[in-house]
Amino acid sequence: MPQEELIFWLGILQEHLQTAKNRLAEGEKAWRQEAEQIQQRLQAVQDQLRGGYFVSKADILALARETCRWLQRLLYRMLRCQVQASLYPLLVDHWARETRFFCQLLRLSATGNPHARLGQLRESLFWLRIFAEHLQLLSQQLDPTEQLLQAEAALLLRRLERCRLTLSNWESLVGQDRDFPLTLGQALADSRETVLAVLKYKQKVARRARRCQLLAVFPADWPEHLLREGRYFLSLWP
Repeated sequence: MPQEELIFWLGILQEHLQTAKNRLAEGEKAWRQEAEQIQQRLQAVQDQLRGGYFVSKADILALARETCRWLQRLLYRMLRCQVQASLYPLLVDHWARETRFFCQLLRLSATGNPHARLGQLRESLFWLRIFAEHLQLLSQQLDPTEQLLQAEAALLLRRLERCRLTLSNWESLVGQDRDFPLTLGQALADSRETVLAVLKYKQKVARRARRCQLLAVFPADWPEHLLREGRYFLSLWP
């Protein structure tokens, strides 16, 4: 697993924790302190990698698993009204799924290219769901006056869901077979085109957020975070 990819994922995990920490209620000091400690350790590992120092995959995996456990505990408590936070439970689950996916990539990287071992079909299915949730979360936090952006998100969401259903059917048809029929190749290409359209939408939202041309309640840097995840997926399967 390339060093640049490890640095990317460590940054993504930090940003998830930062958002969670910022949206915890004032009285949830213990949760915020624990998130801060994990965040600092993620930053330290990221700095080591950027400085050219060796960090074992086992140490990174252990830290990613700790991050995932924190998110899962937070979700468990939120669903039982035992933690106060201005967070959608699905967003916390979304972060936990991404963290588990990173852990899976780390485990697979021990015996080769993790993306090749996982396969384009399975990886595309994972990211199509992630991108659909991005659109849902973005549109839900737009001001009601942003009707054009909300309508555009709804259209893209339907395209993503159709692609995901198509690939889910193909996963059932071919299983782990790597000798894909040409029709599946076309379905994967269609999914990529849809992701490109979603990426352009995210770019538009991010640009307007930077220029203060957008009415919304999400943090100004959040669209940039979503953009990086979209670019990451497209870089894996050019």
